Amino acid sequence: MDGLRSLPHELLAMSIGYAADWVSLESLILTSPLLAALFEPGEFPDALADSDAIYLVKENLQANPVMTSELDRYFFMCAALRRPSVTDSSLADFLARDFSLETTKTTMTRASLREMVAVAANIQRLACICLTSFLTRLRDIFSEDLARARFLGGFPDLGPYRLQDVGPPLWNEESRVYRALWHLQLFADILGTGTATPPTPPRPQQSSSWSQSDIMYLQNHHLRWSGGGQLPSGQYDTWFEILEVSGCLEALYGPDDAPVTAMAQSDDASNPPQIEFRSSIGYYISSYNPPLISKMPVASRDTAVWAPPEPPIHLSDDVRWW
Repeated sequence: MDGLRSLPHELLAMSIGYAADWVSLESLILTSPLLAALFEPGEFPDALADSDAIYLVKENLQANPVMTSELDRYFFMCAALRRPSVTDSSLADFLARDFSLETTKTTMTRASLREMVAVAANIQRLACICLTSFLTRLRDIFSEDLARARFLGGFPDLGPYRLQDVGPPLWNEESRVYRALWHLQLFADILGTGTATPPTPPRPQQSSSWSQSDIMYLQNHHLRWSGGGQLPSGQYDTWFEILEVSGCLEALYGPDDAPVTAMAQSDDASNPPQIEFRSSIGYYISSYNPPLISKMPVASRDTAVWAPPEPPIHLSDDVRWW
């Protein structure tokens, strides 16, 4: 018997809020007939999403330590791209819309809401995979550099160095990886929606009237795109993080599961606008537009995951690098 069936929705929402992560919510949907009835599309995938399901998602968005840092807008933007049809006349019009729960829930379907839970759970798994990969890479680099320094006489040979366990990643570190992943998800969804023959559209029956110049701009100048106003203006370090996460997924999953953007050619592709060289990323962007993954890989459900940590009371600008 389903133990959750007898719980009032208020207590169920409290339980989900206590877990506060998408993998747990998706697991409950897959195992609980009560939640499955609320979330699964069933015979009416394009019907409006169940109000109780929307309420549970809202509770998870508000309780999740990472989603509260303005990533909920990414969630609603990606959800809007999963409507049966996208009627905005251009990419600019789409990005200018009000993306909030109050405006999005009136058009969110059962299929789009269920798919967004799966998308968010997949991003959580990918975040844990990337963080583990970055930590392993850091350990390997440190060990190699220390061995090289000892060989050159920089450090005395005191035997094998044992890297100390500094504990789980900080909230700052995790939130940066999550922000990069949600940006890449939105980027891939927009490419899929606006392309005439998308390789992996969010919904096969979607249609869009966006001009190809919108898509060309994203493909040719995606490092100048602010992600719908979600990226801090002028903070080029954010782009290093996005490029690192994109490169990590590309290396882990390969071109079949994580293909990169093809450089579409346009009239102004050979004459990019001038950029003030505020930092090394400014020169990097102006001289070479490195590709980003254009499709999010699907992580295995067996991936070891953990819930994001609580943010510190006072956020510090002094964050650790990968």
